[in-house]
Amino acid sequence: MGKTRRVLVLLAVLAAIAAIVLVKHRQNSRDEDQASTATSATLPRLIGLGSTACTPCKLQTSILEELKTSCAGRLNVEIVDVGLHPSLAKRYGEEIFPSQIFLDASGKELFRHEGFFSKQEILDKWLALGADVTRPGSLSTP
Repeated sequence: MGKTRRVLVLLAVLAAIAAIVLVKHRQNSRDEDQASTATSATLPRLIGLGSTACTPCKLQTSILEELKTSCAGRLNVEIVDVGLHPSLAKRYGEEIFPSQIFLDASGKELFRHEGFFSKQEILDKWLALGADVTRPGSLSTP
């Protein structure tokens, strides 16, 4: 009886810990979504979907990282590893990777591309959509 009681107490403690971790994870995800929405509310966004298990995705990620730095303050670049966050791939309705989704400052989708997209092609597409994300002060909202 004593051994059974200890096992039940241990299981209850483990269940409580699991519940706390789950609640914290959900709160962190919600906070990240809110922060992302607040940041992107004034900037156009480029969402890159890919996986670390995919060679073209790795190449695409390095370009997106470069754009994140070079276009800071003019473009919000979000990189999503669908291997770690499969629900986001589902949310954006994508099954082909890498993929890039171009959104205006209000979150309206302007363009979607599936497959590798070079840095110059991305910049040219933004220009065609009405946003020169390369020059400070030249951003017109697409």
